[in-house]
Amino acid sequence: MMEQQVNPYEVGQVHQQAYVDSSLSIPVTPLALGALMGTKFWVSLVGVVILIMGAITVLSLLFASSQFVGGFLVELIIPLIMFVINVILAVRLVQYGQAIGRLKAGGTNHDFERAMEVQSKFWKLLGVVYIMIVVLMIVLLLSAT
Repeated sequence: MMEQQVNPYEVGQVHQQAYVDSSLSIPVTPLALGALMGTKFWVSLVGVVILIMGAITVLSLLFASSQFVGGFLVELIIPLIMFVINVILAVRLVQYGQAIGRLKAGGTNHDFERAMEVQSKFWKLLGVVYIMIVVLMIVLLLSAT
């Protein structure tokens, strides 16, 4: 009896082949997983440092607020907006570090997926922030000339 050949390009076959059962092991190599887990300390450290820098920024704004005469928008509002953005970025990094810790402890697909999801959100937000900064810089440059 001949075996029936499966056409991988046939409708319905691609979806079945791309599906990964969540009960399977993590779909990355041990070397890649080790590299990911090796970033936990640095990710957490940078997240905490960003939070500390944000706190220092807010404190310096509070102490300097009595000196604001003109330029309220530039001297107070923009730093506060940047503070909020930095807090969100720092929280994402801390969440990423925690997700890596859970991955290290448990090693399930869900832990890996959560770590990648949080990391993806961090980079997406950072990309949007940098695009906004570049656009703002261009607008300020054009308005100055």
